[in-house]
Amino acid sequence: MDPSFFFAIFKRLQAATGGMLTTGGEHFDSDGSMDLAGGFSLRSSVNSPLLNPHGLFGQLGPFADTFGPGYPEKPGWHPLTNNNNNPSENPLWVLLNESLKAAPQPTVMVNVPMVGLQEWPTMPPSWNDTAWKNFNPMGGLRVIDAFGQWIMNGKTNDTPVDPPITYGSLVASMPPAFPLKGNQFIPILFVCSMASDDGRRHGDGDMNDPGPNYLPPHFWDTSQIFLANDAGNVIDPPTLDSSFECYVVAMIGNSGSSGAGAQLQGNLPIHAICNAYSFNSFLSPGVPLPSLHNLKAGDTSATYEQYWLKGRAYDVAGFRFNVDAVASGLIDKLNQGVQNNTIDLGNKSPKDWLNEGHACVKVLLTQGESGNPFPPMGGAPLTDKSDPNKDRHIAQKNLAPLNITTMGAKQIKWTDFIVAQAAEGVNELLPHHQLSPDAFRLYLAVPRRAFERYVDPKTSKGSYRGFELVREDMAKPFPEAVILRQTHPEAVLQVADHARQPFIGFSLGIEWEPERAARAHISDIAIAHAGADRRVVGGLTHRPRLIRQRPSGRGRPTRA
Repeated sequence: MDPSFFFAIFKRLQAATGGMLTTGGEHFDSDGSMDLAGGFSLRSSVNSPLLNPHGLFGQLGPFADTFGPGYPEKPGWHPLTNNNNNPSENPLWVLLNESLKAAPQPTVMVNVPMVGLQEWPTMPPSWNDTAWKNFNPMGGLRVIDAFGQWIMNGKTNDTPVDPPITYGSLVASMPPAFPLKGNQFIPILFVCSMASDDGRRHGDGDMNDPGPNYLPPHFWDTSQIFLANDAGNVIDPPTLDSSFECYVVAMIGNSGSSGAGAQLQGNLPIHAICNAYSFNSFLSPGVPLPSLHNLKAGDTSATYEQYWLKGRAYDVAGFRFNVDAVASGLIDKLNQGVQNNTIDLGNKSPKDWLNEGHACVKVLLTQGESGNPFPPMGGAPLTDKSDPNKDRHIAQKNLAPLNITTMGAKQIKWTDFIVAQAAEGVNELLPHHQLSPDAFRLYLAVPRRAFERYVDPKTSKGSYRGFELVREDMAKPFPEAVILRQTHPEAVLQVADHARQPFIGFSLGIEWEPERAARAHISDIAIAHAGADRRVVGGLTHRPRLIRQRPSGRGRPTRA
């Protein structure tokens, strides 16, 4: 397992050379500019001769030899040698490594296979190497070592290559300006809960309050948080299986007028974290994900540092999602909750519960603004319980795929999830979908003890409307389950205050007639979670995918 090239190595190379402090200049100038320092660009690390011809994976630009004495490189030379995994034969590693020696030479000779000797300038120059040396501390983890190991391991380029998290997409879509007060010159940081997010939230005190319904109603779907593989592709796996590993990539933004980050604000770095949870409608026991900012493979440190974020700009933060590590941590957390009686899983083992559920994540910007300008309504401190409708520093992604097959007998798919006490008093679960009623039915299952204590109007302060008790025999998602069938499109399930047992295991069941489903209207299936004030604070979504199947023996299933 490598450290991330894009998040751990390339981001530091950018920061060490000044970062994107301006729209152009030096290594961040346009590809055809005479001022493109060294002849190569650090604006983007995409490996594309069309989109990024003079990037690290490309070749030096046409004016690479115009910088005068001490800059002997030539147009067409390659900073990274193609199909070569020896650091000493990759010019960029050699010239950077030379700069860290006790008495670096002004230039270095690199023996490039199939090409011969090339003379390159030692970079960065001693008069401008403070940031670079800070990234390569004596006796500590050094970027140069991670860079060399990455080369030896085959140069996997994990730079995001799919919109909206590509370099081109990010720079092409500036956040709308935040309505600051007076002549304020400050950063306004946020995690994107929707496309074109500008960080405004109801009640934060800005000059143009957007109102209580500014975020989309199912903001856990629209949040700009994605799964990606180590080739930079956005992925949507049907399941997250054992031994699988991917990235969580989250868009963050700054809609203020001033830049942020340690490179721009000295001792005030931008920090972000990401937690993974058992599938839930608001919160469940969770575990932190390792930051892709870490230089050492296997480092579990959770804090991601964003070195700079210009005013009116988007960027991305990244975290490592290893299924086995996440599952192990969540199983431990669920076991502790069962033992402490803080969670009711209906007599189902935590391991089986997790296997029949899904993972979801929350990303939090924990640091980076001076003085917390425009705090969330009510001024509550940022935690993983914070409401994205109120606090711009948090966003969540709760989305599970559901494959709808079109052959065979009647089928039902159960997905386990957890309902937390989101606020004092009664909380509500509200199903939303536009499924054809002649092809689909929706169910909710509740542990029997929890049903009697918190849902059954005969024995608790809870209630259910638009649901009916299922009295006939049917397969249960967990042993001690009471099953409710939705009977009305405006169904509501009210859960009484359960602060003494903050987590209750539920299961969402989707039943369908395969032949009818093939002809029926299919929509997302969402469960919104509202607090006592009936405002939505979270939720989860199933996104059905129709799987059209041929008769047995006539080929593999095909996805529509």
